[in-house]
Amino acid sequence: MTHYECIYILDPDLEEATQTEIVTRFNDLVSSQGGEVMHTEVWLKRRLAYAVKGRRDGFYVVMNFDGDHALLLELERLLRLEEGVIRQMTVRLTDSDLEFRKKAIEVSEKAREESAARAAKAAEAAEVRAAEKAAADKIKAAEEAAAAEAAAVVEAAAAAEQAAAEETADEEPAEEPAEATADEASAEEPAEETADEEPAAEPAAETADEEPAEKSAEAAPDKASAEEPAKETPDQEPAAEPAAETPDEEPAAGETSDEPVETKEGESTDGGETDTK
Repeated sequence: MTHYECIYILDPDLEEATQTEIVTRFNDLVSSQGGEVMHTEVWLKRRLAYAVKGRRDGFYVVMNFDGDHALLLELERLLRLEEGVIRQMTVRLTDSDLEFRKKAIEVSEKAREESAARAAKAAEAAEVRAAEKAAADKIKAAEEAAAAEAAAVVEAAAAAEQAAAEETADEEPAEEPAEATADEASAEEPAEETADEEPAAEPAAETADEEPAEKSAEAAPDKASAEEPAKETPDQEPAAEPAAETPDEEPAAGETSDEPVETKEGESTDGGETDTK
């Protein structure tokens, strides 16, 4: 049997399920015609060197198989008829090419396994993150619900208190104004009485201020009169002079008095007689 390598390009607009179906159908064709598929690999979308059937991109499929010439002809005929295939090419491999392809396939398989392992690990990590996020979201939702419930309870209590306060406020205003008026009246009356009494107290204060002044004025002459005798006490000796001036005292011998002295009728101090009328 001859070793062949067939490469064909799938339309990039095909869905993934359609692409898989085409690849599976051609692999089954080789097996049904007495050939053996050694390896099949689907590459990712790649840019074409030039436009083929109006397409600038495509999915490459590489299939290595063993078969006869009749199988090769039938495979190429069906690939040309397939609408999803925009270009195909099959080459014959030598033994050296086959060894090289086998090594390339091993490397590719290993890379595919590593890629699959990384993808599985990434998917597992994504699942863990999703589970953690879901748990965190659940906890957050529970906390928000508890907070909302607590807020609702607080609002209900506040509303009840406000309603009770409004009811109390509606009941009290009828009595409070009367009590307030009475309190204001009782508070104003002492103020008015105090205002009326204050002017009466002022004259008393003035009188009290005047009395000490009058007492001081009266006390001043008394004090002065009390002080004058005290000052005159050292000069009391000359007070005897008025006694010498009394009319009962006779002049000394040899002294005459120019002043007339009253005597009994018909007598004169000059020694003469006086006429009596």
